[in-house]
Amino acid sequence: MKNQQIKAAIDKYLEFHQLEPKSTGVLESFTFPKKVYLLGEAKTTYYESDKWTGKIVSYYHDHEGDVKAYSANEDDGGKPVSLPPWIHKTGAIAVLGKCLGFDFQDGKDLIEAKASKTAKLYTIPSGKALIVVERGQPCYFLWGGSLDVRDVGIVG
Repeated sequence: MKNQQIKAAIDKYLEFHQLEPKSTGVLESFTFPKKVYLLGEAKTTYYESDKWTGKIVSYYHDHEGDVKAYSANEDDGGKPVSLPPWIHKTGAIAVLGKCLGFDFQDGKDLIEAKASKTAKLYTIPSGKALIVVERGQPCYFLWGGSLDVRDVGIVG
């Protein structure tokens, strides 16, 4: 089962980047939280990637519809929500690039969540969730609506 998930993550990487991965690896200490905390409606995700050309380019993706942003940190506030099994039971993830941050709507306020210099943006093999990983641990999750990762990039 795990080998199938790893192959699916590599396939998602190939679909998104349209390039062979430079390396693959295992995140031994990577653990998903049981609960995450709703920050608000995701508006834009900012990232750098070498997709398509092999050269690092900055991208921003404006989210459509019902994509929500969640934090793994209880101190960030928000309503606690169980992380869906289709996310936390994934056996592999695919890197999309360096995460620069994302914006979310908290009521009437638009809030910018800046990522650390070492943050990476990942997706699960289905492409239906984005995961921001800092210092080897997932810290933010985006999912919902028509969010997907495809050959044309992040959609939804």
